[in-house]
Amino acid sequence: MISNSDKSSDKKIFLFDNKEHITFLTNKIDTDYHSHNYIQITIGLEKDFCAYIEKDKFYVKGIVLDSNISHRLQGYNAW
Repeated sequence: MISNSDKSSDKKIFLFDNKEHITFLTNKIDTDYHSHNYIQITIGLEKDFCAYIEKDKFYVKGIVLDSNISHRLQGYNAW
């Protein structure tokens, strides 16, 4: 596990990895549009978050994104 804490804010990230997957636990899930070659599962632990998928906007508790799907996430500094 790798832990990183930004001393100037309350944003944190914990990274767990093995041969088959990578897991992030973070309260800084605010991204620009991007895509990647793996499936992504995101779950809001404290409250819903906003997922922008291509041109659609969703407020969700959790989402499974297929690989190579353009998306952006807004987590509102929540876990």
